[in-house]
Amino acid sequence: MLTPEMALMFPIVPESWFSVARQLAYRGSPLRALAELERVIDDGYLCGPVFDWDPWLEPLRSDRRFVEIRNRSVEREGEIATRFDRAGGPRLLGMAM
Repeated sequence: MLTPEMALMFPIVPESWFSVARQLAYRGSPLRALAELERVIDDGYLCGPVFDWDPWLEPLRSDRRFVEIRNRSVEREGEIATRFDRAGGPRLLGMAM
């Protein structure tokens, strides 16, 4: 298990903190898990779809805070996708049809 102490070795890698959050949820520490999830989303790690299918997050799904965090992630992903499209990102990357 990745502990918060271990994750401190990688402070700029939000994926490690997301891993800590999901493990906390799975192991029965919902308040700490929610705090970590909020932090990773605030730090820019956007993973909306994972909130819907990751079985380790199941213990949190009925909590309104979890729903709010998930929705914030999805909203930010949408905002970023819109900005990317408006800036011509697909064309610059050769993705434009």
